Amino acid sequence: MSLAPEDQQRINTFSKYNARLGDLQDELKVRQQDKEYYDDLEMELELADEDDQVL
Repeated sequence: MSLAPEDQQRINTFSKYNARLGDLQDELKVRQQDKEYYDDLEMELELADEDDQVL
């Protein structure tokens, strides 16, 4: 059984968008981890003694 060209095009489009979704979800995880790191760093800087040197 062969799919109609329109159906095959829809499957291809869905596949492309589904792959892109996975890529974006991975990128979001990385950016969330980066944000967490910077939030922690900000908190450390706020708590640091003003006389201490910051590297």
